[in-house]
Amino acid sequence: MLALLILILGSTLLTSSQRDLFFQRQQQARDQADLLARSGLEHANFLASQVPSQINSTLAENSPREYQVSGTTEVFILERRRDGVTSRQALIVTGQVRQTNGTVLASRTYVVPFGVDNILQPPELETLVYAK
Repeated sequence: MLALLILILGSTLLTSSQRDLFFQRQQQARDQADLLARSGLEHANFLASQVPSQINSTLAENSPREYQVSGTTEVFILERRRDGVTSRQALIVTGQVRQTNGTVLASRTYVVPFGVDNILQPPELETLVYAK
């Protein structure tokens, strides 16, 4: 009877720890995706601060550019899109953590609206780059 009780208790603890480990890995992937998106914001800020600014000429509209950070499993994507309602442009920065087969484990996206003249300026990016 005691051995059966210990067996049930042990299997319950094992199942619980496996579930906790799964959730911990998911949270770690989400945190990493957020850091990758912030890296993309930093890179966009660097491009915008160049003289002349390279962010507006480097990113063609609706043509996402993917930057690999660590192999093919950690990337950030910069994309320039036009809003369908206001027809203003926005910079879409997405950080992704992927499995080796390309399946996305976690993703984080930041949207930076372009200025009134549809030109992205460094101050518009810095509000998100240095946000706490």
